[in-house]
Amino acid sequence: MYKNICFLTVLLFFSLALHSSEKPLGELKRSGVIEVVSDHYSVSFFPGHMFPFALKLADGTQLPQVRFLDRLVKDKKTYFLYKERFAETRIIKNTPEHLILEISGSFVYDDDHSAPGKTSAVYRYECRKSTPAITITAEISCGIKQNWNELVFCQPGWKQTPFDKFTDLNGKTTALYSGKKWAESFKFQNFAGLVCKNMEFGIKAPQVIIWNNAAKNYYTYISLPAVKNWNGETISLTSQMIIRRFNNK
Repeated sequence: MYKNICFLTVLLFFSLALHSSEKPLGELKRSGVIEVVSDHYSVSFFPGHMFPFALKLADGTQLPQVRFLDRLVKDKKTYFLYKERFAETRIIKNTPEHLILEISGSFVYDDDHSAPGKTSAVYRYECRKSTPAITITAEISCGIKQNWNELVFCQPGWKQTPFDKFTDLNGKTTALYSGKKWAESFKFQNFAGLVCKNMEFGIKAPQVIIWNNAAKNYYTYISLPAVKNWNGETISLTSQMIIRRFNNK
């Protein structure tokens, strides 16, 4: 019943958008998937899920399958947003040039256990046809005050990835793997991107971290720094996810 209501909410907004003479930036498929095609990338949003999938460059080049590792950690238990299966989707705006999509859900430990308290996350995705950036703004609240060891926002990761370089704000590229058998982390100001051949996946934020999975026991990821010792009060976080063709100078 809950999933049906969420899906009907999406249908209502799209039926209004379709009365426009031009095709909206976000297209609703029969499966319920929302597909966004910009001049630089395409992404899709699946009903009930918090994060985009099927990321591609504008020429159809498939980016490696990504898992968003956004999470809360408390008492040695980790609650992930990607495990949410009943997220509610709302279309705030959908024109040929501009889409604003809002998805709300919960952090989940397993199928039967969500994070304690009335913990919730509202993610707003803003896409524009002419730019390679997807602006992500999150509002996370707990309902009751309680201390969390860690809150992680905007952390796309890959178990296996063809990315072999990273780049900074100035476009300088460096090998992702130095030959060491243990994982390494790299810190950046304002922007960092993972690069492979002609594709780049980056994050724009005041501070960005890249972690390579050289030890092959976790994920290679790009992320904002974790929020340590969060007290459960409502917090707002934002970043830009950059998906574009990479021109190696």
